[in-house]
Amino acid sequence: MIADLPVGVEDPVERARLIRDQLAALKASKQGAAGDTITKLAGFAPATFLTLGQRAAAQLNQGRVNSVVALGREALAIHPAPPVFPVGARTGVAVFSYHGNLHFGINADYSTVPDVHALRDGIHLGLTELLTATAGLLPAAD
Repeated sequence: MIADLPVGVEDPVERARLIRDQLAALKASKQGAAGDTITKLAGFAPATFLTLGQRAAAQLNQGRVNSVVALGREALAIHPAPPVFPVGARTGVAVFSYHGNLHFGINADYSTVPDVHALRDGIHLGLTELLTATAGLLPAAD
């Protein structure tokens, strides 16, 4: 899915709400399924890895916390690697939730985005702000 980030919104909780609402609308519009089809057609990932990713996404989307197993081994973490499209967006950001952790992947064409580290640092800062702002609202970890 391709989403706009509310970088001009100061309040981290409001930013999170805007992102959540936007992603819910995109999910309802089936943009995620269209993106999967485009990625397959473009040949950005080998079929085996696409199949593993689809199985993982299907399991996670159904609300189960099943582990992903490949070649008899349990995946401890899944780090997404978004494509950098040859036309248009020269930076790809992907987020994947697996076993209670968020994993981010950023790919960029350095010749057109030499300051990609600013994006990485901004994601880290934004998440830190959100965690700080919601610290009293989160349930205690077991």
